[in-house]
Amino acid sequence: MKEFVIYRIDLLKRTAIFGGIGIIILMVLSIRGHYIALNYQFNGVVDSVIYDKNDIKGFADVIINRKTYHLNNAGWSFDYKIKKGDSLIKERKSMIIKLIKPNGETLIGNGN
Repeated sequence: MKEFVIYRIDLLKRTAIFGGIGIIILMVLSIRGHYIALNYQFNGVVDSVIYDKNDIKGFADVIINRKTYHLNNAGWSFDYKIKKGDSLIKERKSMIIKLIKPNGETLIGNGN
């Protein structure tokens, strides 16, 4: 009668290796996204804003001066408050975004 083997060492090693590689790839992509967001610099009026239909957190892609900025890279969420005609200001090497509404109201968002 054959023994019932719950695990095989060779399969466990392969799974651990591929799992470790997957975790390293995810970490590299996360760090890369953070540095992309740090290098964003804009100061202007929002030409258009696009919210993902499946997104429940309010992350947006905004177009300012014909350039697209993905505000979900670093976790900036303004809960669907960004509208066309609003002003957005972000300095390079800073994770703070100022949203200025046409009526003068200012909202500040911090990235992760």
